[in-house]
Amino acid sequence: MYSIGEFSRLTELSVKALRYYHNEHILEPDYVDDDSGYWYYRKASLEKAEMIKMLRQLEFSIPEIREITDNFTDDSEVLPFLILQREKIRLKSDKSQF
Repeated sequence: MYSIGEFSRLTELSVKALRYYHNEHILEPDYVDDDSGYWYYRKASLEKAEMIKMLRQLEFSIPEIREITDNFTDDSEVLPFLILQREKIRLKSDKSQF
């Protein structure tokens, strides 16, 4: 288990971002110590954190990320979302050139 600080360093997500993602129900700690309130994450959560980072870099909204992370586990299931997002970014880029 990694403390929130260790997890933050490993994922390069700030503690503030981790708390925000927790509040948005897209990346929650795996364990919260009842006495101290400290948050801990398992190694398996690293992959989900990396996916969230990638989706944010691709300009997905928090609700879109929640939908993807809640409903799809296989990368092939996420592909249609990525294709659609690529098109949105392309259209946005085309508009900004004028």
